[in-house]
Amino acid sequence: MHHMMSCFNLRDGEVLEDFRADFEYFTAEMIDLGLLEHAGPIGERVADTPMDTDENRDLRYFNVMSFIGRAQLDAAYAYILEHVDGEADTAHTAAIARVADPIFFCWRDL
Repeated sequence: MHHMMSCFNLRDGEVLEDFRADFEYFTAEMIDLGLLEHAGPIGERVADTPMDTDENRDLRYFNVMSFIGRAQLDAAYAYILEHVDGEADTAHTAAIARVADPIFFCWRDL
């Protein structure tokens, strides 16, 4: 399995429930298209513990998506690029428009 963690803030004035609705619509579409295996829930960072050691980023939310393998991960990225360039009203565009300061990490299970 391959995974992608998205860490982000919401833009000023955005509401988490509005983002969540767009995000859930987007991930359901990706699963239906066979471009995503699973999307976990939106999580909120717990930065006031010594277990959180990232002092360089002040990101509040995260999510982890899982892909069957590298081919599905790459196909999902290609699909998103196609829609970013081709359609302004896609589910991904609606969700990402609410986001500020995104950082993405990818890894694979060994």
